[in-house]
Amino acid sequence: MPFKTSSSPAIFWDVVLKAGKIFRSELAQAGLGRVRLWEYCDDLVVAAPNASDMQAAFGVLDRVADELGVEWKKSKDEGANGDLQELEVWGLLLKTGLKGATLTIPEDKRARYRQNLEKVLRDLMTQGKADFGESRSLVGQLAFCCRATRWGRGYMDDLWDGMVAADAGGGAALVATKGILEEIVWWEKGKWARARLGKEELRRRRQPRHPQPTKAQGLESS
Repeated sequence: MPFKTSSSPAIFWDVVLKAGKIFRSELAQAGLGRVRLWEYCDDLVVAAPNASDMQAAFGVLDRVADELGVEWKKSKDEGANGDLQELEVWGLLLKTGLKGATLTIPEDKRARYRQNLEKVLRDLMTQGKADFGESRSLVGQLAFCCRATRWGRGYMDDLWDGMVAADAGGGAALVATKGILEEIVWWEKGKWARARLGKEELRRRRQPRHPQPTKAQGLESS
């Protein structure tokens, strides 16, 4: 990544796309045309119809990466030695199984988010306000959780309004209101953070304000 220049993201993405084309070409030449490869920011996502094709694809990618001087992040190098039923991608944990696929918030994120949530909630209830920076981080974290739990969007309205008002005040503290407390308490009592990817869930585009979560669409506790 060429830092200290406004064109850094564009330069980096151009390099990633060119590398992706090379990888796909090499996979095709190796007879692995059924293997799919996608570029996403600084990640490469690979899908194969079976474990043997996946292992062969990893071999090709490792060889070509060495030739290009690309260094892999080994902690993300998963799925080469067996079927992968669980994968963390784009900050979410994707699980597949006989009952279908689910998206969840990974355990480490849950722990950090819950710690911040409890701190902000405690300050709001005892002091009537919470630090602007901590509140802003919490709202961002809960908004991210909505990717896995769409019901959560119905419990963000007052939080967004409160942060807009705090920001307009020059970064003042988030002031407790009945709506904000109700929303944070819902998140605090809710279960972190799971949504089954069924047809109805994928079809739904909007949620009513403050709906009641179902078992499949609510948050899953650790």
